[in-house]
Amino acid sequence: MFAPDYLNRTALRWWKALFAMVCFCGWSSGFGQERPPVPETNAVLVIDARTEWARPDGHLYLCREPAATFIPLHRILQTPEHYPFRPVSPTLPLVEGRSYWLACPIRNASDQPVPMLLDVRFPYIDAVETYWAGGGRIRALTPPTGWRVPVGDRPFAHRNMVLPLVLPARQTGVLYLHLRREAGEGGVYLRLRSPETFRRHDQYEALFWGGVGGWLLFACGLTLFLFFINGDTLYLLYCLYALCHLLALVAYEGWLTYCLPQSPVDGKVWIRTSLYLVFISNVLFIRHFFDSRNHVPRWLDIFCTWSLAAWGVLTIYYLGLGVSGQPLHPAWGHMYLFFVGINSLYIMLYIYFALQTKRNRETARLYLFAFTPLLVIVSGYILLRLELIEEFFLVGIYPYALSVVFETVVLMVGLAFRFKQYRDEREKLLLEQNQQQELAHRLVFESQMQERERLAKDLHDGIGMDLVVMKMRMETTLLEPDVSLSPAERGRLQQYAAQLGEICRDVRSVSHNMMLTDLQLHGLAPALQQLIDRLVSARPDLAIHFNHQIDELPPLHLQQPVYQIAKELLNNTVRHAGASQVEVTLTCQPDYLTLRVSDNGIGYDPSDLRPADGIGLRNIHSSVERLRGHLTIHPNRPTGVVHRIRLPMTADS
Repeated sequence: MFAPDYLNRTALRWWKALFAMVCFCGWSSGFGQERPPVPETNAVLVIDARTEWARPDGHLYLCREPAATFIPLHRILQTPEHYPFRPVSPTLPLVEGRSYWLACPIRNASDQPVPMLLDVRFPYIDAVETYWAGGGRIRALTPPTGWRVPVGDRPFAHRNMVLPLVLPARQTGVLYLHLRREAGEGGVYLRLRSPETFRRHDQYEALFWGGVGGWLLFACGLTLFLFFINGDTLYLLYCLYALCHLLALVAYEGWLTYCLPQSPVDGKVWIRTSLYLVFISNVLFIRHFFDSRNHVPRWLDIFCTWSLAAWGVLTIYYLGLGVSGQPLHPAWGHMYLFFVGINSLYIMLYIYFALQTKRNRETARLYLFAFTPLLVIVSGYILLRLELIEEFFLVGIYPYALSVVFETVVLMVGLAFRFKQYRDEREKLLLEQNQQQELAHRLVFESQMQERERLAKDLHDGIGMDLVVMKMRMETTLLEPDVSLSPAERGRLQQYAAQLGEICRDVRSVSHNMMLTDLQLHGLAPALQQLIDRLVSARPDLAIHFNHQIDELPPLHLQQPVYQIAKELLNNTVRHAGASQVEVTLTCQPDYLTLRVSDNGIGYDPSDLRPADGIGLRNIHSSVERLRGHLTIHPNRPTGVVHRIRLPMTADS
């Protein structure tokens, strides 16, 4: 179908292994050869009081009614040439809408009647009843029942068709079972069990289905959680796919009719609708899983999209017919087979094209490994429907359930690894962005420091010296005796000289502040201590307590902003708070730097500040945000306020 040049060696190995597996399963189930019939013997199934369970191998015979009308048992026995019984296996290949008579010779070897339970192992039997022919007469063992009969009104309350039998003591007879299967095609598994054995078997089944359902619900919940965290649609599609599988298992096993006994929807509608949804959600999932738009031919992607839309509409229409109770045309069965085949072809094509791209090769191998058991089951089902084989042991509810669990476990591991890769890549990207931001902040800080140093030198050595020289000349002029000045002019010159002296002192103060001599020479904690000492000397009535714990020296690009923030907060406290006690705490740890300033003043609420009143606070906010820190203000009026600044020491903190 495809050119061999496009096939790499890895893809060839996978396809050869898959083809060999399908061929082996087909050969082992009778594909390509005629299955040997059950020998026609007069063997009788022997039952006694110690029998726990029995499978009627070699003892079961089937008569298919030629029409949909009911044929009484006595008529079949009177004219055996018209209604011959042929040997069959206990896994009965029944077709929907047809009635069957089953015969099983049984002998009770014990001296007392033996109660047994006939487990039909399928919930959607339209009509079922049992008869016992022995001792020259025919009698009904169980009344007619079916899946539409409420569970409480059945001969044995169970979601499946379980029929209680009482075999007469020391009697040989024939157990006749008349049934009509309503939902789907495939096998009906017959087992005879004692009541105690059936009770244990039912408990094991409950544990099995509880485990399968619990795992699928856990997978749905986990992927839904990953979807809310990651936002990737792939996890939502996987959740939908697992839910559809769970719905199919619940529908096939009869839990829907058990929980919804008054539902008007037939069993076949529940099963086929759920399987339609399984295949549709599966194709949607693998299209997103393989990122099909980047490597699948456009014609295939478009054709698949329109096919999924058409099948979605048909599924809704089919479910609507079932809800309304209208009769379903037999063509729906052929359409279902075509739907299964075409969707399986879509899946294999997507896997094939994914194997051709290096980016999706590992993903395609993972999905092929997960999907192989289901693919084998689907292939066997198609061969059964096409009557190429008579029986396939994997076409059943238990192999399907185990293959679903296997697929979801493998895909869950793949999705978890994919999510881990996404988180690792995201963390790596964030770390690189933080490192770049930190580098940019350091460069900006270094350039600012260099510019401040240049301006401070220019002010101190240039403008400052010029002003000092001008002041000295004015003072010299005033002292020269040969300069004749009126008293008014001399007074103005003295005033100008005094103003120049103040300007010189201001320029000197500004240049020293721009140089941040204390911070550069001694470090952050000593510079803060000197700042506090100057404030206390100016305000003797104010007590400022300074505590610091420095496990690791903060980087240079943090010291200046923290110093300026502390200076702004202390100045605001001195000017506006009216506090008598101030506590300053500086903590430097390997990951974070924390500055805490608290006072017992009048306090304030940040939300009450006007834009013109909070310029300093806005500057603090902008500095903290630029350093990727966090500012917390705890107003406690009228007993003060607490400011807490937390800054990361490194980019990855």
